[in-house]
Amino acid sequence: MSSIPNGVPIPDGPGSVSGAPNLPAGFAALANDLYFGNAHCADPKEFCIDESLNQTQAVYAVAQGFYGNDWTDTQDVIDTAISGNLFFNPQYGALAAFSSIGNSSYNAGNVSNKTLG
Repeated sequence: MSSIPNGVPIPDGPGSVSGAPNLPAGFAALANDLYFGNAHCADPKEFCIDESLNQTQAVYAVAQGFYGNDWTDTQDVIDTAISGNLFFNPQYGALAAFSSIGNSSYNAGNVSNKTLG
């Protein structure tokens, strides 16, 4: 079992991602070059996927190590790396959002002042 930079273990698995069975064998290298702009991990200060990982492990490394479990952005990495549209139709670029993960602390109360009579 491998691990990503923050130490989270990456489960061993088949070489394909559910919903994206045609990821190329060199997916990590493609993502490093085309999405992260760090071909062959040339800049050690920038995020880099270990190119020895299989496709499943590489996608998990992006989701956990770079995006903090944000799978929408991870899908964008996959689309960019393969230069295709497995997840997003090109027309959806106009519907971009800042993130698909949100945190809030919501507290609510309800007070009623009824007079019985």
